[in-house]
Amino acid sequence: MSDIILYGSPFSNFVRSARLAFEEKGVGYTLEPANVKEPEYRLLHPFAHMPALRHGEFRLGESIAIMRYLDEAFDGPPLQPADVQERARMMQWISAFSDYVVAIIGRRVLGEYYAPLVFNRPANQATIDAALPEARQQLSILDGFLAKHPFIAGDTLSLADLMYVPHVFYLTETPETADLLAPVPHLRRWHKDMSARPSVQATVPPMHELHAA
Repeated sequence: MSDIILYGSPFSNFVRSARLAFEEKGVGYTLEPANVKEPEYRLLHPFAHMPALRHGEFRLGESIAIMRYLDEAFDGPPLQPADVQERARMMQWISAFSDYVVAIIGRRVLGEYYAPLVFNRPANQATIDAALPEARQQLSILDGFLAKHPFIAGDTLSLADLMYVPHVFYLTETPETADLLAPVPHLRRWHKDMSARPSVQATVPPMHELHAA
């Protein structure tokens, strides 16, 4: 058993991003449930969110912090560009993801479509409809960059790709959200290429469990 423990749910997009980094680096880990309501969990993540990491006596929360730690602390293929400008571009896309994409696509579109399964409440269609124009714009911007580059930050795989993969995966899982990908062929190409990677295949959420719940 690995001495590295990642706490979180396999359905969480942010947990999956961290798991993708583990898989890409070839670093062993154990995935355990995150008991975020337990006071002790705040020793792992001060804001009681997922994911959190324990590596011996070291504790760390937040997916991007965990991913950068894995990349910098362990041997394996680099997940951050060596060139300072390419690395800055990677951080630009990660920042855009955290500040814009999560708010619109993550919460207002996916969060509402999956509300009946995840939160046991009806989806708020008005929230979805109001978010769709901006969601389409965000996907179009991403598609424009991917028209010129194979990966989100440029010509090599980076942490930026690993941040976006889980959200795009959930977009493909329902007909309504999959339609958002129809006008963005370069994003679809990227998703197809990423889906073929062993790391992505190894971390696919067990959707049958979600639908059976």
